[in-house]
Amino acid sequence: AETISQAPTDQTHTISNNLTVTAGTWNTSATNLTVAGATSVTGTLTCNAYYVVLSSLTTAAAGIVNGNTAPISLTGAWDTSAAVGCWVCNTSTVTFKAGAAQTVTAAAHNFYNIATATASTAVTQGSAITAAGTFTIATGSWTTSGTNYGLTVTGATSVTGTLTCNASTVALSALT
Repeated sequence: AETISQAPTDQTHTISNNLTVTAGTWNTSATNLTVAGATSVTGTLTCNAYYVVLSSLTTAAAGIVNGNTAPISLTGAWDTSAAVGCWVCNTSTVTFKAGAAQTVTAAAHNFYNIATATASTAVTQGSAITAAGTFTIATGSWTTSGTNYGLTVTGATSVTGTLTCNASTVALSALT
């Protein structure tokens, strides 16, 4: 695992192993961030205006991930469900783009914009999900799971891929 205590000063930081943010705040304000291994946050990871590419994300203990305006791409599981962990979406867009199955578990933590990006992306909810902005399934699929987790989108919803709602409670404000 690679442990970072402060942000790098160059424009791009690529981590080929795991990233653990343990204490303090790491702000990506001057950099793009790509992490090939797992990302675990018990400190604070603040994602500002540049792109962030993660293979997976887990918040634990008192971990905070602040999406701000950053576009965040994910190729693995998303888990910000820890009771004291936190995901702050602001106006960020989270794009799920794996070539395989992905699970998103956010508990009471909302998203702003959510998207899928590849035909082989298959996202399954591990909790109820709320998107305050847009929800776009351009390709691939999204399912509320056999556990029937709720899905709420207050912005526009666009589905050209597959949305499987099972017996879930689904509230979409505008569907195209």
